[in-house]
Amino acid sequence: MEFFLDQSHYIEKIFKNYNYFDCKPVCTLFDPSVKLFKNTEDSVRQPEYARIIGRLRYATYCTRPDTAYAVGVLCRFTSGPSIEH
Repeated sequence: MEFFLDQSHYIEKIFKNYNYFDCKPVCTLFDPSVKLFKNTEDSVRQPEYARIIGRLRYATYCTRPDTAYAVGVLCRFTSGPSIEH
């Protein structure tokens, strides 16, 4: 017996709630050679960023381990995200 978990509806709901349907798909979710740095300027919509990251963490850790690294890196910047994050 095989089981398949699909959270595409959950991810689409996140995109819809935050108007991110114009995002382009990529083959590699996060390039490890890219270095992200702490934001030294004003944060961009920090509460919204934190909510999105929290929802993505749920999806990655439950059914999408291939995206867990990228979301984990972005979690480091929850307290002060920049547009780069």
